[in-house]
Amino acid sequence: MNVYNDINSYYPNSLKSPKIIYEDFKIMRLENLINSLTIEDIEKYEKPHRRSFFEVSIGKKESNTPQVTIGLNKFIGIDNNLMFTSMGQVFSIDFHNRKKAESGDGYVIAFKPSFMIKERGDFEIMNRFRFFNSYTFPHYTLTSEQINTTNYLTQVMYKEYMNSEKYAREMIMGYLDVLLHIFNRILSLNTNETVLTSHDRIATLFEQEIFKDGVKLASIANYASRLHISPNYLSESVKRSTGKNAKQILLNHKMIMAKSLLQQRKKSISEIAFEMGFSEPTNFTKFFKQMTGLTPNQFRI
Repeated sequence: MNVYNDINSYYPNSLKSPKIIYEDFKIMRLENLINSLTIEDIEKYEKPHRRSFFEVSIGKKESNTPQVTIGLNKFIGIDNNLMFTSMGQVFSIDFHNRKKAESGDGYVIAFKPSFMIKERGDFEIMNRFRFFNSYTFPHYTLTSEQINTTNYLTQVMYKEYMNSEKYAREMIMGYLDVLLHIFNRILSLNTNETVLTSHDRIATLFEQEIFKDGVKLASIANYASRLHISPNYLSESVKRSTGKNAKQILLNHKMIMAKSLLQQRKKSISEIAFEMGFSEPTNFTKFFKQMTGLTPNQFRI
């Protein structure tokens, strides 16, 4: 599975660029982004992949009604939609085999932790802004008033980004921080934005280790050892922070990887099984059927 680290090369090359290009931030008008897509871009985004940056998509008008997959969640892009993708999450977007996507109205914001004020780490961003966590639903529909508020901020941010005048970076950083806090207020997901508990930190570091491993995931005991804690304390911390125990989180990620690899169809069931660390393809088939009620072959049909 491909992992894209560079923000600027991930998006279409034909997009209009600002005077100053940031390595850790990019904001695009949805209309410009869609109009810049080539067949190669569409094919790239249709394949499940990971990205080493956060992304926020605000769609005031969605002409394409694409099918978006973030982790295990699938949904259709609609008007007034808000989508969050965290670093390392499996992502794909299906334009229904269209050769060219239709224009939309909205903004897409991509950034790395280094861009945030106070040099926040990814674990702090995921804790302070809970909508970036993989265990929260990544898609929301806003009211007209809410979309207008967010649209105004993104318009100002986009103008600063494109003009690249003095102190533009600092102003964009401030606007982004305000925007994310507005999302906190709208979605009411963050109960305490000032205190990063030890349980929250452990849960986030646990998911970071899972993301690092990619396709072949380790055991709970192995992840606990990496974090220098006991397996029981790891499960307790993850449960208190996310509402799910460590085993559930690990199984969710394993299912995400299994479904993503099966959707690509380039590899056989046996190849996928061995790549994911199963000793026998039959063990993979048994695991997949227990989780989904389908065999891998049935899922591919």
